[in-house]
Parts: sequence; C-alpha cells; structure tokens
Amino acid sequence: MRAACAVLALALLSGCGERDAEPAAAPAFQEPELVAVPVPGKPDRSERHFVCARLKGKIKLDGKLDERAWREARPLEFVQHWAKAKPAREGRAWMLWDDAYLYLAGEFADRDLRASVSTHDGDVYLNDVFELFVRPDRGQDDHFELLFAANRATMDLRVLGRDRKAKTDRGWESRLEGAAGLRGTLNDATDEDGGWSAEVRVPWSAFAQTAPAPSAGSVWYFALGRYDYSARDKPSPEISCTAPMLALNFHAFDEYDGLRFEK
Repeated sequence: MRAACAVLALALLSGCGERDAEPAAAPAFQEPELVAVPVPGKPDRSERHFVCARLKGKIKLDGKLDERAWREARPLEFVQHWAKAKPAREGRAWMLWDDAYLYLAGEFADRDLRASVSTHDGDVYLNDVFELFVRPDRGQDDHFELLFAANRATMDLRVLGRDRKAKTDRGWESRLEGAAGLRGTLNDATDEDGGWSAEVRVPWSAFAQTAPAPSAGSVWYFALGRYDYSARDKPSPEISCTAPMLALNFHAFDEYDGLRFEK
C-alpha cells in the first residue's frame, strides 16, 4: 500500500508542469457597486464610478481567489458594449486597494486555454489575457496598459496620447506581480478546459510620474479588458471589457469608468 501511494505521489508531482492544481471556487456573484455621478464641467452628463473597497487583511498571490477580501468585494462583468452583447464565455473581475498597491482578480470561463508568448513585453496580447487600462490624471492624456496572461507572461506600456496612433513607451515598467490558476491545460485543443483565474498587484509607485498614489475619495479612470483565444472556434480572439466603450478601442479613455477609492 505504501509503495502504491509513493508511486501515485510521484506521478502527481511529475505532472505539475503541465496542469495546475484546481484553483479554489470563485467568489459568489454580487451586483457591482456602480454609481452615476456628473461629469466634471458637464453637469448635464453623467459617468459611472466603480467603488473600489480598501483591502482589509492581506492577499496571497496564488491565483486561487480564496481570501475573504475577494469574497466580500463587488465584481465587474466583462461585456461587449460596442455590440450590445455578452461574450460567449463569462468573465468577472474584482479590484481592491491599500496604501502600497492596486489589487486585481479575474475569473474567466474558457474551454480552450491559449498562451504561447512568454517573453516579458513581447506580444502578450496574442495570449488569453487580462488587461488593465488606467488613466490616473484626468487632466493628462497619458495612460497605461498592463497585461497579464494565462501563462503568467506580462506586458506593460505607457501610452503618450489619446488615440491608436499615439506613441507608446514599452520601456516603462509597472513592476506588476501576479499568479494564475488554470482549470485545464495550456495550448492543447484536444481537451475541454474549464477556465482560468488571475490575481495581480501593481504598486502605486509605478504611476508616480503622472499622479501621486490615491487616497480615500480619489478618482482615477480605468477599463478592464479580456482577450479569449480558441483554436477550436476561430483564429481571432473574443474581446470583452468592463467599461461602456462605444467602439472596440481601449485607448478611448473618455469612455472609461471612474475608479473611486473607498475608505
């Protein structure tokens, strides 16, 4: 019996590089806390603000989303607002903050996990990826794009303008840290995957050239994006977003949601 158990343990360890342990169940769904507020200088218009709760306790970056803080946080849904549709495979995200970091978590249904680009600042958008677009200062056009993929590859850049032709600085480093939990195997179209989760933190010091770290009551602007590739369905990805974008252009930052930091 002991010999059989030892063989089983060795077999499990040998497979760790191909398939991650099952991550913990995602937090239960709650309605997002989105508040309509007047646009500064345009009282006849309103914008959505997502209320970002302050972290109580600690987050362990392991991709499991099993901390109480995530269970109690309000979620955001990924939608194709430009098409007035929901993506075929559901995605949800959560955000928290403290004095040092912005924390993000994502949970994605995915029947075919794809991620082959592993070089930092490579073409990580060709992977199944979770993205943050953030504009810390409404008075400046500079904004930031950070990507975290299912294979833990990262990309970060500073965008120096407001449209697709704007210059980008790939030398900017966010010092993003993250972990992923996979329910399936990467880059194997012969099996049926369940999905993946991401757990990420970004230090406020990364944005120091544009804005100081936020305090309670501060408002930044953001959108969360998702690219979902599948070798089974089609070569191009299914793209979705949390912000009410009128067209598929994540750099149209006037359409971002507000990110209001709660006490």
